[in-house]
Amino acid sequence: MNSSGWIANALIEIHHHGMVRPQSPAVSSKAKVYKYPGNFRMIMFWNVLLGNKIAFHWNNLFSPETWQIGIVNQTLESVMSNGITGEIEWHSAPESDSYYADPFSIVNSDNTRTYICEYFSGKDQRSRILIPASTVCYNPGTHVSFPGIYSLEGVQYILPESSASGKCELVEFGSLEPTIILNEPIVDPVLINHDNLWWLFGHKADDQNNAALFIYYSDSPKGEFHPHALNPVKTDIRNSRSAGEIFRFENKLIRPAQDSAVTYGKAIVMNEIVTLTPTSFEERPIKRIEADPVWEYDKGIHTINAHGDKTLIDAKSFRFNFANFRAQFSRKARRITGK
Repeated sequence: MNSSGWIANALIEIHHHGMVRPQSPAVSSKAKVYKYPGNFRMIMFWNVLLGNKIAFHWNNLFSPETWQIGIVNQTLESVMSNGITGEIEWHSAPESDSYYADPFSIVNSDNTRTYICEYFSGKDQRSRILIPASTVCYNPGTHVSFPGIYSLEGVQYILPESSASGKCELVEFGSLEPTIILNEPIVDPVLINHDNLWWLFGHKADDQNNAALFIYYSDSPKGEFHPHALNPVKTDIRNSRSAGEIFRFENKLIRPAQDSAVTYGKAIVMNEIVTLTPTSFEERPIKRIEADPVWEYDKGIHTINAHGDKTLIDAKSFRFNFANFRAQFSRKARRITGK
């Protein structure tokens, strides 16, 4: 179903440019290609779906994902060239049923650096944004995460994921006052100034889950944002959803993206943005970063950002905790009983 808009996008490209941009190479596979499914094949297919559904609910109760943050003693440029090779200082939430994720670098008043991140509380099953060991916390009462940091006209702002509110908001760091910049439920938003325009990249909640990339543009970071002509500009669960700030490396514009084909946040793919205009977009993958099997949390990595002469990452594991079990069991019971 996610490919249903491709024909429309191709026609829009032909309208604007007289041709369709080069497509990514087809994925090679030795798997059998099925055509007309008969009754037996459909029964087998439904069995697979049933097994997946059972596995989902089992993991949701007994093996939920949990994250921790790592500070890599290595620049992001070095990571791009050599992969993650530096020593890592790991930071975990103090409570065993909670976690830290989505780290972004922030400069303190004394020019030292710390990080701001998502803090997920197992107690109330909700996320907020905070600086660990600090009083700074943004907790609007709905889910917030992915706190990108931007300095605009001398003022620092957080651009968090606030899709639960149905809006995309800039939050002034000192006062924590939100300014709505787009009335869309944008997930993992990333802002960048390029070619005299401000560009907003993100996934859209409940629209091609984790697979589609949407872009918006404006003359001002607080101005009216317009949708890209080709939205969604990309549909690929392997490298669409944002995984950190867009940055420059060797005169290339690099956009980190998540690979969630096998599991959510399995790996990070670095994409070079080749073309970016209001009517065209093209990028190509140039590097893949995975969790190291020797890490304690080795099941995924889905955020990477520069941190001065170091690099911020997060890493995933699956671990039982009673607070999650109690909350998920109660939620499923209410859904079944309708109460």
